[in-house]
Amino acid sequence: MYAEEWQTLCIHGSIHLRLASSELDAPGPYEFGRYGSQNLFDHDSSTCWAEGVPGNGIGESLYVGFEENIQSIVIVNGYAKTKNIFYKNNRVKKIKISILVGINKPGYVSDLYVLYDARKFKHDTIVQLEDTMAPQEIEFPFDCEELKQFKESSLQSFVKSHAKELEDYTKKLEDLGIKEGELDVQYIMLLEIVDVYKGSKYEDTCISDIWFLYATDKGGESGVGKDYEKITDIYVDSKENIIYIDTIKEKKIILDSAPDAVFQIIEKSDDNNWVIVITMPADVGTNRVETEYILYNTAYKEKVDKRLIGEDVGSLLGFIKENKTTYLLFMNNNTMEEEKVDLDALYMKLKR
Repeated sequence: MYAEEWQTLCIHGSIHLRLASSELDAPGPYEFGRYGSQNLFDHDSSTCWAEGVPGNGIGESLYVGFEENIQSIVIVNGYAKTKNIFYKNNRVKKIKISILVGINKPGYVSDLYVLYDARKFKHDTIVQLEDTMAPQEIEFPFDCEELKQFKESSLQSFVKSHAKELEDYTKKLEDLGIKEGELDVQYIMLLEIVDVYKGSKYEDTCISDIWFLYATDKGGESGVGKDYEKITDIYVDSKENIIYIDTIKEKKIILDSAPDAVFQIIEKSDDNNWVIVITMPADVGTNRVETEYILYNTAYKEKVDKRLIGEDVGSLLGFIKENKTTYLLFMNNNTMEEEKVDLDALYMKLKR
């Protein structure tokens, strides 16, 4: 049913399981380069992975680890730092997606790398990406149950074909007084550049971010997973230095605290999954008071990095709803104009 061909992959194990076929201005093997694949997982569109071969980068690829029950892949195409930089560099137009099962034997790992014997799933597909800086969600194009069966059959095949090697290795560990570890079985996605949108100045093909959404991430409200407990209230304590949330099952869950500061809630979203807060020092004396605007996602108890909201983000002005979509309004400190961001798109950036 499946080809018995195995390949060896030496994959970065730090930051995220990942391997790039090339990168622009690549440093030494133990350094993170300016355009390295680690940038794909920082949820920061001001960084990117850029392939590093002459020409348009067609055929260059990425290996990325992922977990079971995946539902979709989210990609921020191009070098999305600014619109100008985005269009100067190549963006991916078509990408080939393949799946492998990787098996790591106990001990075959270093501080930075993990060695996998990998076997490829029989199906692959080519997906066309839009030429946009916004996150693009791609429905996972393979049957998860079939993948689980492939994972199990690959493990059985590997154990059978490596029985003597595994037995000898286990004995060596026992002689050293080391308890045998389990085989690490990992899903690995291979993304290969098939076609590009050409840049106006550079030939480097770039991707800013990649993340995955799983079955438990999908929900019917903005910024929540389907298994979360509904938020019923958000409030501060009498000293105004603790923010609490209540759910339908639990009261006074701490969202944030700062003994030397005070919090003031500016606005909550209708579903209580988002809240805008300003904070300032508790003891201001005669000094000029510096206030900071903070956005929280309450379902995941997470403070939102302003870089995920947009560029030059100033004051957070509130929430508006248009055609069943909730937006955050904010002031752009550069243009001094109001801008808005879709909270569902922002939520996808928050997912790890």
